[in-house]
Amino acid sequence: MNEEGAFRVKITNNGLLNLLDVTLKIKTVGDNGALVKTGSASDFQYRDCFITGEIEKVNGDGGSELVPPSGQSKFRFKAPSKDSDDEVVELFKAVLHDWNADLNRILNAHTDPLRTVNVTYANEVVPD
Repeated sequence: MNEEGAFRVKITNNGLLNLLDVTLKIKTVGDNGALVKTGSASDFQYRDCFITGEIEKVNGDGGSELVPPSGQSKFRFKAPSKDSDDEVVELFKAVLHDWNADLNRILNAHTDPLRTVNVTYANEVVPD
């Protein structure tokens, strides 16, 4: 109850396209009384949601980025003031707010050649 904490969000892109100019919306879930803020020195106000700054690029095929990056102030949350009776309560979530994409990965680097042969097939063709 009334606890405060800090967190980061990890974005993982398992798609084929590189994501560009990604922003996230960090928002509280339901009417549980939780609040969030950016964590920057000039942000004093907790609220129910905010939009992050742009993440320049998240590579496709498993690329990931931490938001905010290491070395920057973490996002902050304030837990509800009411007791949850030992029940697990979802406080907030992060969703994609805006993004663009490029085709560079799918056009230039998507297919990775196999360095070894997995299976071979041989059959003799006999004329009738």
